[in-house]
Amino acid sequence: MQPEVQILTGIAGSGKTDRLLKEYRRALQEGLKRHIPGNTLWISPTVRSRRQVLDQLLCPEMPVCFAPHVYTFEAFAETILQSLDQPVQTLPEISKRYLLRSIVDDLIASGQIQYFSSIAGTSGFLDLISHFISELKREEIWPEQFSEACARLKTDSRQKDQELGFIYDRYQVALHEMRRYDSEGRFWSARTALQEGMWGPFGQFDLIVLDGFADFTHTQYEIL
Repeated sequence: MQPEVQILTGIAGSGKTDRLLKEYRRALQEGLKRHIPGNTLWISPTVRSRRQVLDQLLCPEMPVCFAPHVYTFEAFAETILQSLDQPVQTLPEISKRYLLRSIVDDLIASGQIQYFSSIAGTSGFLDLISHFISELKREEIWPEQFSEACARLKTDSRQKDQELGFIYDRYQVALHEMRRYDSEGRFWSARTALQEGMWGPFGQFDLIVLDGFADFTHTQYEIL
């Protein structure tokens, strides 16, 4: 049966979340009656909003719930990835900076950093590179795609773009070799797992609620 999508809109404080909570409780209770709990999923945009949902979920009619399945998008993706036969580990932000520092230093030593040579050794350059890579990955632009696009542009910035491409490519190769993913790669990996039928602890859902989102990234949309 084709899933039904309903969009609930309204101004802040108009009772949208309260209505969704009522529907969610009903679905949870129906699952218990059929002896198949856990067939619901609620995704919140932040850890704080997730906690608020959990705090409001229980009521006199439902004083206990063993499998509420209330997640942030990040936690949902993480749960999928940790259930794989060969789990992929996350790369903490501090480790990302160490990795980028090592990559940049190697490229400097090999003479492949010229355009950025005056700032490549600074922490500010690491901030720039980290933000640059995150932006590309959020748009799902892979290193080879970036390099190919830059090669087609006959501009004065070609050397700069080439060096950015070197760093991005080395960074992505290193992640694969370490079997690690960064915050953007978490969603890529989870989407791929779901597309291949690896749903981890989740099965068929009776109800999925997404509450409090103003927008989704392209990869989050594909996960949905």
